[in-house]
Amino acid sequence: MFYPLNLSEQSRFVLDIRLKERKKTFMILCSALFSFPKEREKALRKRIFHRFCGRSAGAFIAHMPLFLLLCLLAAVRFPSIASASPWHPLAQGLEYAEFPIQAQDDALIVLRMNPVHVSFELCTISDGLHAPLSLAEWAKDKELDAAINASMYLPDMRTSTGYLRQGETINNARISPKFGAFFVANLKTPVVHEKESRRTTLPKATILERETTNLSELLEKYTIVVQNYRLISSARKNLWPRSNKRHTIAAVALDGRGNILFLHCHIPTVAHDLAEELLALPLDIRTTMYVEGGSQAGQIGR
Repeated sequence: MFYPLNLSEQSRFVLDIRLKERKKTFMILCSALFSFPKEREKALRKRIFHRFCGRSAGAFIAHMPLFLLLCLLAAVRFPSIASASPWHPLAQGLEYAEFPIQAQDDALIVLRMNPVHVSFELCTISDGLHAPLSLAEWAKDKELDAAINASMYLPDMRTSTGYLRQGETINNARISPKFGAFFVANLKTPVVHEKESRRTTLPKATILERETTNLSELLEKYTIVVQNYRLISSARKNLWPRSNKRHTIAAVALDGRGNILFLHCHIPTVAHDLAEELLALPLDIRTTMYVEGGSQAGQIGR
């Protein structure tokens, strides 16, 4: 059963992320309740189902072709969750938390992932093997467990607004001069990077910036590259211009320890103000890329 924040009627591109040791499927947005004592489980179950079923199940999106999907598959024992920590451990290298935005509790949903324990795959209609599918259909077809947008798209509803590549399949070959962030994943071969006379192993997934030294060379080392607007820089600077426009926002970020963060703010907010709140939260957030806004920004959990 799917518990959506938003669903898409037609999805052209899907990127799924899988835990390396897959034994058992669990519901990403509901699994934390299994960590709680019986007397708290009922209340938490009601709260989560109200959030992800009752409030949002009817929020269908007409055209959302790009998704970053997180497949969370593992056999885990859920430990007790300390009330002092906002993070709920779901599996090795995977945590879930909710944070207040604009003084509204749990307005921001965050998944924190250690790239050492997950792998990424971008599924697109660019390969000519798939017709446009809804987000739920993509997830069912690929046995995925969670999803977030990967990028915005052009009026043809097939092409990403920024550079987008999966292996040898290129959806958009043009690197936009306006977009400053590049999500990259899956090294073509295990490689080391020469940096200031030191050999360092490249991360399996990260977010690069337009100013990154040897950017073109680094992009070629990964099989997945997705370019988007940059919301926050690696120096923790808010790059979004001030505006009065409010909408829901989906974003993908890197933290100070190299973890990948999936963020979805499900209440209408100003992007510049959201960036300020993200910087103030205990996320140690660094490079953050804006992937979608408005009714088309969404997640899905199974």
